[in-house]
Amino acid sequence: MEEIPLPPPEIAPAVRREEASLAATLTSERAGRIVIGIALIVGALVFALNAAAILRGAAWNAQALLFVAAGTAVPFALGVMVLRGWRWPAWLFAIVGLAGGVASMVWEGAAARSGALVSVLASAAIVAWLALTVLARRSGVTWPARVAMVLMTALLLARVPASLREFKQNLAGAADLTPATRPLEELVGQPVPELAFQRLDGTWVQADRAGTLYLVDFWATWCAPCMSEMPELVRLHADLASTPGFEVISVLADPNDPAPESVLQKFGLGPRDVARDPQRWMRKLGIDGYPTKLLVRDGQILLARSGGGRGAYTLWRGIIERELPGAASRRAPGGASIAP
Repeated sequence: MEEIPLPPPEIAPAVRREEASLAATLTSERAGRIVIGIALIVGALVFALNAAAILRGAAWNAQALLFVAAGTAVPFALGVMVLRGWRWPAWLFAIVGLAGGVASMVWEGAAARSGALVSVLASAAIVAWLALTVLARRSGVTWPARVAMVLMTALLLARVPASLREFKQNLAGAADLTPATRPLEELVGQPVPELAFQRLDGTWVQADRAGTLYLVDFWATWCAPCMSEMPELVRLHADLASTPGFEVISVLADPNDPAPESVLQKFGLGPRDVARDPQRWMRKLGIDGYPTKLLVRDGQILLARSGGGRGAYTLWRGIIERELPGAASRRAPGGASIAP
């Protein structure tokens, strides 16, 4: 048997250092792949749960099912690929996350920017880790890749609390509990002298009549609490339609919401009853949740609340009666509402 010659003594330490460096690089790469793979798989499952909660109040259709299936299957598959050692899914995950986070910071309100910033930093850390692992293989310097891996892991973990809060909110909406509204104190007192929306029939409605109290409702057809409370808001509008100095502006605020006619017909809404938000007032005011309602009078926000669900009629009827005494006179002696 032919013997394999050993390296000369003066070369052996260098060979051992190179072997140790390669082993450290492979260990760092394996740990990083595990972190990214788990993040993708967990993200896919959280997306599926959140999507199911959000869409519970809307009409399920082929488009919604395809959206949930794709949003779940794609990151799950990418996570499995990353765990098996494929590098391009990790690059794709990082680039998409980076682009999505930057877009959120640019287009969404101030309230959404802190969460988007964490997403951007996490994606940037993944890109750095991927680049530094390549550098480590070529140069043998492994510590930058290890530092990037620790930073990447910390930033991915920092996204967990926000995801859990979002899931808890969506779960509460799916359970259709009492209206889980919260005041948006930062909006109270803000001037909105040019608050205007375009109805589905093309005409415009503006909250500009002096002394008139406007209830502006930002909602979406895919929002479970929105759909749950809509019958009560329609009833509220009908009961107070003839009340002087009061008007409801129903705003289908998501520009990507197709507003299917079947959903509008379900609640007896026509093209003049629902408006769009082409001037992006939700974005200007930093509102990032559905449903959100504003009480506006004389070009100023009197009250703002986010969240909704069953019980919206009682909640908002009481608020409106405090702001508009004439609304209370529309009640029957027993407390029941008098339809116009």
